[in-house]
Amino acid sequence: MFGRRLKRKNKMTAQEILTKARSEGWALGAFNAGNIEILKAIVGASQNQRSPVIIETSAGEAEHFGMKNFLTVVENFRQETNLPIFTNLQPKTRSPR
Repeated sequence: MFGRRLKRKNKMTAQEILTKARSEGWALGAFNAGNIEILKAIVGASQNQRSPVIIETSAGEAEHFGMKNFLTVVENFRQETNLPIFTNLQPKTRSPR
């Protein structure tokens, strides 16, 4: 994951949440957000479920959205909702030759 942050007071790291999910038998959802509308919907659903979430974006989407913009919007949602929201950049895949 990129955009990793130091563990903050009363906040769990992604690894801690994944460990907890495994031990309690639930999944940590990871959803692709290519634009602000989808990002809002993902955060809204996560908020309704009171659940942590991973928001993913592809390299192409990050270029279009702007990586700094993407991370700033996610951080704003993280602060507004007080939910564990993590990010993941999906690697650019090569075209077969």
